[in-house]
Amino acid sequence: MFALFAVGALAVGSRPPQQQRPAMLIGGLILVVLIGLRFRVGCDWSSYEDLLRYSRYASFSSAVDLSDPAFGALNWLIGSFGLGVWAVNLVCAAIFTWGLVSFCRWQPNPPLAMLVAVPYLVIVVAMGYTRQSAALGFIMLALTQFQRGSALGCVIFLIMAVTFHKASVLVLPIFGIGFSRRIMFSVVVYGAISYLLYRLFLEKSVSLLVIGYVKEKYSSSGALIRVFMNVLPAILFISFRNRFNLSYDSRKLWLTFSLVSLAALAFLFYSPSSTAVDRAALFLIPLQVLVLSRLPSAFGRGDRQSMLLIAGVAAYSLAIELVWLNYGQFSVCWIPYRNYLWH
Repeated sequence: MFALFAVGALAVGSRPPQQQRPAMLIGGLILVVLIGLRFRVGCDWSSYEDLLRYSRYASFSSAVDLSDPAFGALNWLIGSFGLGVWAVNLVCAAIFTWGLVSFCRWQPNPPLAMLVAVPYLVIVVAMGYTRQSAALGFIMLALTQFQRGSALGCVIFLIMAVTFHKASVLVLPIFGIGFSRRIMFSVVVYGAISYLLYRLFLEKSVSLLVIGYVKEKYSSSGALIRVFMNVLPAILFISFRNRFNLSYDSRKLWLTFSLVSLAALAFLFYSPSSTAVDRAALFLIPLQVLVLSRLPSAFGRGDRQSMLLIAGVAAYSLAIELVWLNYGQFSVCWIPYRNYLWH
């Protein structure tokens, strides 16, 4: 995957994104197959198998109550057809990849944006955290709708994200700030939606989250490194946001993403549970894709500088992938990679 998009990023040069659609489509299909048809990849594999096994014999309402609503409904539907966990993974992989490709096509160098996503967002998140990956897919679709100026599209995709993973409701206020030119719209609509989603999905779960993360003081190995991966692009964007060729509203949105990323780092040192901060920071990862993939267009002066910056971003991404695969405490759950097509 890394080599595929690295070659694409170096080959793109300054060609307009519309000339890259066939290659992006092929790359997206490859990701769907590799993510969706993975076999026993990720540390939570058995938990997802147990959920599907339960959903196969449970009522629809019981399946929905057991997990996030849309994810529970998906498991119930897949289970009713007698299919395996691969079918759940394939649907979620399609949602995630749809969002990722749509978001990356908006960047000046789409293959470079995909390359930035590969080491952590694709390999670790999409191949390990199925619910979160589907929610992130819808969040990236919401970001694409934001770029198009569609508030309604943002709302629809954000609601879908929350139905796949409740914690993604945390990004709603960020979008509200992005639309704050229409201050009454933001306050009334996003406030009402946030309250409604809280009552529907989060109210019953808050006590469980407090017990599970805060009172039990769960900690995640490597949480500081993962949170800092958002901090680096956040600092770059805050310092040079006028170079990134974004509209006023988009700059405000990504400035908010950046400030929240810095706040997450600060909160990590005071939170009794690093796991809670680590999980919440997953929904800020699109900031990495946007900022790092735009560095060549923001700072490149001529083709040679742009190519050097592309190579630099590729080297940084490769370092992340190699360090995690070789030294990550739980990377053994991802190695060796296996697929239903050839296991």
